[in-house]
Amino acid sequence: MKRLIGICIVGVLMASSMAYSVEYLGESLLNGSGKISYVDWIISDAPLTSGITSGFNFAYHLGTNEFYEQADYDDSQWYYYFQVENISGAICISFKINIDPEAIQSAGYILDVDLDTDLDVDHVVSGEYEPATSSSPVNFTNATLDPYGDGFTVEPNVTISFQTQFFTGKETTVFFITAGRNTIPAIFLSEITLIGIHSPILRGELPGPIAIPEPATIILLGGTSLIALRLRKNRK
Repeated sequence: MKRLIGICIVGVLMASSMAYSVEYLGESLLNGSGKISYVDWIISDAPLTSGITSGFNFAYHLGTNEFYEQADYDDSQWYYYFQVENISGAICISFKINIDPEAIQSAGYILDVDLDTDLDVDHVVSGEYEPATSSSPVNFTNATLDPYGDGFTVEPNVTISFQTQFFTGKETTVFFITAGRNTIPAIFLSEITLIGIHSPILRGELPGPIAIPEPATIILLGGTSLIALRLRKNRK
C-alpha cells in the first residue's frame, strides 16, 4: 500500500496456538495546524470484551454492501482497540485510519466503553497523556470500511464519526479492528478531522493488520517496532 510506512514485527505473532494471551499497549500522537490529540491503543491475540454483553456496532463494508457481524468479531485472531483523546482545542468531526482491506475481519465500535477501565486489560502506559473528563466517553456512529479509496489521494480506510459533538478535553468510546490468523501488525496513517477553517486535519501513526502469505504456521520473532511507534508487551 502506498501509505504503509513501516512494519512492526512482534514476538511469536503467528503461532498456531498460544498458552497465554499477549497484549501490546501504546499511545500515538496526532498533530497538524498547530494542534494535537492522542489515540490510545491495545493489540491482543484474544478479545478483551468478555465483560461487555451489549453496545457492539459493526462497520458497513462498502465492498460487500453488508455490515460486519458479531460472528466475524468472535472468529478473529487479532484484536486492535483504539480510544481518541481530544486535546486539540477544537471540536472533532471524524476519525479515520488507513487499512489493508485484505487483513480486516471485522470493524466497529462499542457504545459507552472506556479503554482505561472496561476492557479485560486496562490501558496503562507510563508517561501517557490522559485528558480531564467529567462525563462518559463520547460515542462513535456510522463506521464505514472503504476497501478501495480513490486510487490517488485516499487509501482504503475505516472512517467513523461521532454521535454528539466531540469537544476538546473529552475522550471517545472504543473503536476496534480485528484480523485473521495470517496477519501481522503494521503502521498506518490515521487522521482526525476538526471543525474550523478548511477543516484542519491531525495526522499520525497507528497500528493495524496487514495480510501475509501462507502458511499460517510462520512464526515471526522480534519485539520492537521498526520505526518510532512504541509497542509495549504485557503478558497475563
